[in-house]
This record gives sequence, structure tokens and C-alpha cells, in this order.
Amino acid sequence: MKNILFILCLVISQLAIGQTYEVINSIFANKKSNTNLYYKFVPLISNYNSSILTRRFFEEEWAPIKSEQTPDINLFLSGISIDHLESFSRIKDTTIIEETKLSSNIILVRDLDPYNQKVSFDTLNQQKLICRISIPFISHSKDWAIIFYSCSSDATDGSGDLYIYRKLENKWIYYHKINLYIP
Repeated sequence: MKNILFILCLVISQLAIGQTYEVINSIFANKKSNTNLYYKFVPLISNYNSSILTRRFFEEEWAPIKSEQTPDINLFLSGISIDHLESFSRIKDTTIIEETKLSSNIILVRDLDPYNQKVSFDTLNQQKLICRISIPFISHSKDWAIIFYSCSSDATDGSGDLYIYRKLENKWIYYHKINLYIP
């Protein structure tokens, strides 16, 4: 019985890893140039913001200026579990990104100065930006994903965005973005 449970856990974890890289690769699939990506995942929400992912947060930040193009927040909220999201956001996983699972237009950047966290631009291509992403939160139903994504000219923390994706017809589609600007 223990062996069967162990094998089941391994299979489930491999499926989750597969979903993680499927989301990441779909984000960068349509970029015209290579993307420089910091080699470690960053937390979905920084330590000082770990409790913000509540229903109220989404309702307030969904569309500061509503328009006809604003996607349906109720569809999104009914597709995820806020409790699951809040517990996921408390995990401060900075696992190393597996380069072999990334599409060819993503370049992992490892060359950072540990003293001031500035990017060694010798390792970057001409766009001079480095992007950071979190491990995607994937809903229990496997059809919603939320990922923190930020690009800057150095590797410091700061502002970024939460990108929300929806899986339709076996493809991750951009649904909405919430800015997490930190002044």
C-alpha cells in the first residue's frame, strides 16, 4: 500500500511540473526575441505582500477603470479556490528553473553579482532586461493559472504584475493582468 501511495504521489508531482512548464512556455511562445529569465523562481507574492491574495483584493484591483474589454471577474473567482491560492502564496519556493523544460527562446541568466544583485550585462542579449517569474499557481480544476512576472534592468525586487491565464481547448490563453506596482 505504501508503494502504491508513493507512486501516486510521484505521478501527481510530475503532472504538476508538466503543467508549470506548459504555462511558462505558453507565456513566452509569441515573443519575437529571446527572453532573459532569472534562473530561480521568485515567490508568487513577496514576503511583505503574502496576505493580499483575497477575494476583496481581486474585486478591488481587477479593473480600476472598467471597460467593455474587462474580463469577467466572477468567471475567474468561480474557477479558483481563494483558500488554495492563499496557502500557495505562502510558499516561498525559489527552486532553480529546469532549462531543459523551457522553449528555445528563453535564456536563463545565472550571472548575478551577489553583493549588489546587479545583472552582468555581458550575459544578456541586446534588450538589456532580465525577467523574473514565480512558479505558477494552477487551480484544482487545472484551467486557471496565476503567475508573477516582472522585467527590469536589474535583479532587484520591486513591482511586477500578476498574469492570469485560462486553459481553453488545451491551450493557455492570457485572461487578465493585475499590476502590483510598489512605489
